[in-house]
Amino acid sequence: MDDKNEASLVNSSSSSRCVYFTNKCPEGSSSSQLLWRLNIVMACANKEPQHWVTRGQSMEDDYRVIQWIGKGSYGAVWEVTNKTTGKQFACKLMFKKKMHNIHHEARVLAHLGNHPNVTKLVDIYEDKDCLYLIMELCKGGTLLDYVHRSNYIPERDLATICFQITSALLLFKERGLVHADLKLENTLLVSPTELSIKVADFGLSHFCKEGEQIRGVYCGTDGYLAPEICKSFTFDTRADIFSLGVIIYRLVDMERFPKPSLTGQQLEDFEDLHGDDWEWISVSAKLLIQRMLMEDPAERPTLEEILCKKPQLWKGFYVKEKPNYNLLDCEIHHLPL
Repeated sequence: MDDKNEASLVNSSSSSRCVYFTNKCPEGSSSSQLLWRLNIVMACANKEPQHWVTRGQSMEDDYRVIQWIGKGSYGAVWEVTNKTTGKQFACKLMFKKKMHNIHHEARVLAHLGNHPNVTKLVDIYEDKDCLYLIMELCKGGTLLDYVHRSNYIPERDLATICFQITSALLLFKERGLVHADLKLENTLLVSPTELSIKVADFGLSHFCKEGEQIRGVYCGTDGYLAPEICKSFTFDTRADIFSLGVIIYRLVDMERFPKPSLTGQQLEDFEDLHGDDWEWISVSAKLLIQRMLMEDPAERPTLEEILCKKPQLWKGFYVKEKPNYNLLDCEIHHLPL
């Protein structure tokens, strides 16, 4: 990219006042480190300059733009390189005029802290027009890209994907958060050769304490929305479990993926798991997917159940001769056939 285009991307002068955020937390417990990081981002959102960690420079002073990755309604994502270390990152540029609560995603990422299945926030810059989130770079593309380049996804890989996303959802539940826009496009792979998953894009997420519900809100992507969002605009963390069920269904069967409905998903199509693509999927795996896609949130499995704390539910969610991937301790356990 030439200098002219690089300058037009950031559109900020060296005299602009920028906010800086770093993962170099003070030593101490993880909770104190998280609080330190969260306070900085909250200071950005609350416009309290006395608490800002500032430098009189812009994002382009520290990062060199390499190439364009993608765009959305908020702005665009670019691959950038740190000029000092040479490390590659993703820069999510968001235009303030296009977003009502532009600091929300940064606040959420700081609140979640470091988790192996959640995209990591590295730096944050701000000028009068834009917010720049410097995040870890996932070179494997999205799960949708993974589906398009895979002729067949074995059940052991479905289990690996499901475990990792569920692990992230369990963190969200513990931190009082609903993602509310979980889909193939918002689930990233660290590399094209490694099935390591990162949940991304928290722009539509909502804070929700356990036992409470979010009311009067319609958000998400058609085709992944839980029925309760479509019908009553009321939901909680169990809506993410439904979206996860849609993701696993779609990883198996893209051709017959049901079209969105104004009154919710076409559950009768979800229940038909007997096509050619489902021939090699175990009965208990189908049962788990069907339970994730139940119309009544109370009938869906809990995150703890999906993560094998009740093994009878997950038993069989892998093909014969394949190992069971337990991502809670990152070990592989072979189960008896």
